[in-house]
Formats: sequence, C-alpha cells, structure tokens
Amino acid sequence: EGSVNLVIADFGNILLMPKLQAKLKVFKGFSLLKENNLTDLPCAVVACYMDTLQPRIPGKNF
Repeated sequence: EGSVNLVIADFGNILLMPKLQAKLKVFKGFSLLKENNLTDLPCAVVACYMDTLQPRIPGKNF
C-alpha cells in the first residue's frame, strides 16, 4: 500500500486502575484504524510477511 502506520500499546492508567483494559491501537495518519484489547502486557511487535516478493510488505491480516 506504501503507507506508514503507527502501532501504540495504550495501558491507560493501569497501575492506579488495574481493571482498565490495555489496548493496541493502529493509526494511519491522524486516524485510528483499529483498536484491540490486550489480554496481557506485550513484550514485542513483529511484522509478518505473507510472501517472499520484493519489496517485502507485511501482511494485513495476522
């Protein structure tokens, strides 16, 4: 697609309010594209490549 997306793990104020759900948010430009609940604190972000073509393009659905 040639665009750049920003991925953010939003923990809110999880230390003061542990019942809050941490979220993974994906932005394209200034728009929020997706928001997913996290079941645990993340330790890494990985790009998944769906094929071996060049240039390498991460898969959209993983």
